[in-house]
Amino acid sequence: MIQGKEPTPPKPAVQTAANSRTMMLLQRNREQGQLTNQQFARFAHEHCVKMLPMQPTRELTPFPDTYFNGEAGSIQFLKVDQHQDRVLMVIHDSFLSRIWQGSVNRDDNNNDAVAIDNWGTVNVLGTRSNKITNVEWATSDRDDGLQVLYTVSGGQTSSAQLFKIYRDSSGRWKKEFVFSTESMEKMCWTCAWNHNPLMQPQISIGSSRCAVIFDIATANRKELYSGHSDVLAQVYSRHRPILFNGTRRGEILGCDLRVDLREPQLYPEGKTVACKLKHRVCVCSLKLLKDENYILASDISGKIRLWDMRMGRHIYSYQGLANKHSQLTVSVDSSETLVYGAGIDKCTKFWSLQDGRLLHTIPSPLPMSTDGLPVPAYSRQWHGGATPGLVLGMERQLFWYSLAL
Repeated sequence: MIQGKEPTPPKPAVQTAANSRTMMLLQRNREQGQLTNQQFARFAHEHCVKMLPMQPTRELTPFPDTYFNGEAGSIQFLKVDQHQDRVLMVIHDSFLSRIWQGSVNRDDNNNDAVAIDNWGTVNVLGTRSNKITNVEWATSDRDDGLQVLYTVSGGQTSSAQLFKIYRDSSGRWKKEFVFSTESMEKMCWTCAWNHNPLMQPQISIGSSRCAVIFDIATANRKELYSGHSDVLAQVYSRHRPILFNGTRRGEILGCDLRVDLREPQLYPEGKTVACKLKHRVCVCSLKLLKDENYILASDISGKIRLWDMRMGRHIYSYQGLANKHSQLTVSVDSSETLVYGAGIDKCTKFWSLQDGRLLHTIPSPLPMSTDGLPVPAYSRQWHGGATPGLVLGMERQLFWYSLAL
């Protein structure tokens, strides 16, 4: 996937004609054999991202809020499923956390832009102290229905829940409880679902000083070594029995799930770790690429690095994400062309995954005095044939930035 140095994408001489000139030059270079089809697709995609508008194309129709009085609360997460047709949104304020689920469709009345409708709530937490710390799509198996996994912390107890969401005969969203666990001793910082088809259904919780694994069928529980450090980010391998944990100490630990931890005398501390990468600063986000030799990590100082696990070192850095202490998420688009994320300066940035170049910076769509941070979700393959582009959540609003192809 990640290869050696590639040709530098051409830059047009006249900025006002950048789009047409660059695309024509890319096309000519491909025809002359100077670019492969894969390189052409990558450079063309990166160039289109550079042309994303600085201001929103439009504001998406707001979701039907009946819990925050139309004023309080801000968007914390936007998570799109792998089919790009459903989105999870978490809104939180000092009183309440709530998960909303919406359907992604094409808006025929607005130049085929994305429309998110059929909103429905899928969970309510009614305390002033608890907060949803992460939410994930747990499966995309259409026969079994979609499942949602989330973790909660901050109050007297921390918990994780897994439930199935579906529509009843009247068209209303319903949820069916699948699994739940609760702890009064440990924090639940994050969570992950094991998508490996060769393993039993399993969830992991990033907790205080360890990672905790639960088998959904048997409810068996085991703890994984994390160097006695809090686990703030997690991702499962889809093809190997390995869970990668990002720790507060700044390490990325790949833990072998085949180890039977019921016999600790056979596996001293740390011997269950199949891979260790030293990121140095508190790791708050992990993304495993399709080629699982590579993992993308970001930390609370704003450093983003792509690691080659065969060599045990990072091969690219992505500069410019503003962060000092926040647990920010960095994402990779479905085509694995782009890295993107929003910083505490309220700017959303796009980088080239393949070489680390900063491609584009989009300023905040709301005044800088606004409390919330932008939460981006980008795709070239939105459901229903909608135009590629960026959905940006901020405060209580959703904005649309259309990608010009």
